[in-house]
Amino acid sequence: LTMKKEKIYALCLLTIIFFSSFIYLYDLGGESLTTDEYFSLYTAQLPLGEIVLRQNKEFYPNTIPPAYEIIMHFWLKIFGVSEFAQRSFSALLGIASVYMLYRLACLLFGAPTGILSALFGSLSFSWFSFFRLNRCYGLFIFLTLLSFYVFFNYLQNKEKKSSLPILIAINIVLAYTHYFACLVILVEALSIVFEWKRDKEWAKDILLMLIWVIISYIPWFE
Repeated sequence: LTMKKEKIYALCLLTIIFFSSFIYLYDLGGESLTTDEYFSLYTAQLPLGEIVLRQNKEFYPNTIPPAYEIIMHFWLKIFGVSEFAQRSFSALLGIASVYMLYRLACLLFGAPTGILSALFGSLSFSWFSFFRLNRCYGLFIFLTLLSFYVFFNYLQNKEKKSSLPILIAINIVLAYTHYFACLVILVEALSIVFEWKRDKEWAKDILLMLIWVIISYIPWFE
């Protein structure tokens, strides 16, 4: 019975991912770029040093860090600058985010909730909008889900010390994707308060993660 349920869940997940792939990729290049997408396109085609300078100094300083534009810099070199090529990175992140939402919900609440979460995520109009744009929001959503998954997996399996450097790396990239990352990292850091008495070693690991992320972000304010 258990194996039968697993097959049903796997089939449901594959169906949802197929559906997500269709709606995120269908006619992806059919519409002209929005004004914000033109900004992303222009910035991503600059030399790497100028990308950092532009994002930090020229427009809305210290609000939108350069991680997405740096990734897009190399993406555009490989796949070109058509509307489809530009937006395909976000669309693929959308498909991956549906899967990560499933994994996160499974980890916290079980497979049935995971399936429902993936379904609702794939039907979200906000996700549909974000994952069909050449903007940083898709990367931010994916990294947020990935960060929470690694964090809660580490919380449930505290002996897996290898998860800590992975969590640190994810959160550093997340912090350089959008300033809203501070809210995600703050939620994880608050666990120190609740876990300090029960497991000081684990709480110290999360504190170490927080310190590493803060140190890595200091150059952005120079």
